[in-house]
Amino acid sequence: EYKAAKAGKGFIKVNRFFPSSKVCSCCMHAQKKMPLSIRTWRCDACGAQHDRDVNAAKNIRAEALRMIAVGTTATANGGSVSQKRGRKSSILLEPLKLEAPSLGRGSSRCYWFSPRFAIS
Repeated sequence: EYKAAKAGKGFIKVNRFFPSSKVCSCCMHAQKKMPLSIRTWRCDACGAQHDRDVNAAKNIRAEALRMIAVGTTATANGGSVSQKRGRKSSILLEPLKLEAPSLGRGSSRCYWFSPRFAIS
């Protein structure tokens, strides 16, 4: 956290109990149990193949962006939104170059990025 501040970067803490590695980053289906020995897995709901660490990174990033959106939006009655307390994991936010996801060997593949679902 102090390194992000020193570098002038944003820093978001995500709840450490957020199930980032066992939630499908494509369809958000949560796997029931997944021992740490399983490094790659296929989603039961959509069939997407995931590397455990890459999938967790995608989910932590998405959760941090969701937290930013919630934290900067007023509630319906005009009040401010406060974050929940508790132990947190963290993510360093840096500008990202937007590009199509890699569909190479060992990467996650979401069906809506597949050419057969492309809109022409």
